[in-house]
Amino acid sequence: MANPFGGLLIFLLAIISHVVTLAAGCVVTVVIGLLEKHVLKRSLSLKWEIAILLGFVFFACFQAWRDQYQRANELAQHPVNNPPSIQFAPQINIPPPKVEVIGPPRHTHIAFSAIDLFSDDSQGLHSEPIVLEAGKALGMNVGFHRTGEYPVLDNSNIEAEVFLHAPSVSMGEVDKLFSHFKDHANFRFTDSILTEPSQVRWRSFHSPLLSDEQAKGLKDGALSVWVLGAVQWKDETGLYETRIAEITQPPMIDREKPLWTIIDKYNNEVKIH
Repeated sequence: MANPFGGLLIFLLAIISHVVTLAAGCVVTVVIGLLEKHVLKRSLSLKWEIAILLGFVFFACFQAWRDQYQRANELAQHPVNNPPSIQFAPQINIPPPKVEVIGPPRHTHIAFSAIDLFSDDSQGLHSEPIVLEAGKALGMNVGFHRTGEYPVLDNSNIEAEVFLHAPSVSMGEVDKLFSHFKDHANFRFTDSILTEPSQVRWRSFHSPLLSDEQAKGLKDGALSVWVLGAVQWKDETGLYETRIAEITQPPMIDREKPLWTIIDKYNNEVKIH
């Protein structure tokens, strides 16, 4: 059951809001008191006083009711169209974070390219095929190129040595020869980085001028031309060295291309660090 006194406080506040009417009742009460004292020379009965008080209270109630009635009537005739509520939900597009996939370090490879020997004399006269004579130096163009899929990170260093030595030696002697070469190697920077597999970097290396005895030793098979070399290069996995070790097969024939024997142990790739 609904509370019979629900809204009573609001009703009383509405009556109090008509304070002018209540104040007017107070003024009339004062006037009546003056009439009783100076005109009628007697007091009104209690009934009249209660009737006058209830009359003003009733009028205040009437005014409160009239206000609400007029307000309800106006709303009925002129309804207020409440504007539709606008819900603003801004859309913020946040791009997904860029994910950089970092794979394992990529390793590449470098191999040597070599052409046949040539001869140079003390005046710089060049001949190819070689001339096995005293006063001639044996030279060789030693080159290298990238054979791996991935790039080289920096300029490479290359060094090689062309010298004469006996063709038949033990592997221990080969180790000593290569160790001696490395100890005295003066690696030189190349002028650019190997960016494409088709690129080849060349360097020329020469033996000392031949003596009569050395020229004769090459022809009769007592000596061979040795070429030891190495190129140092970097990729994403570290610093490497690609080595080359080849000797001419004895005997050598003047003005003919020599045949070469590869020393497998020193034709390889070694990681330095």
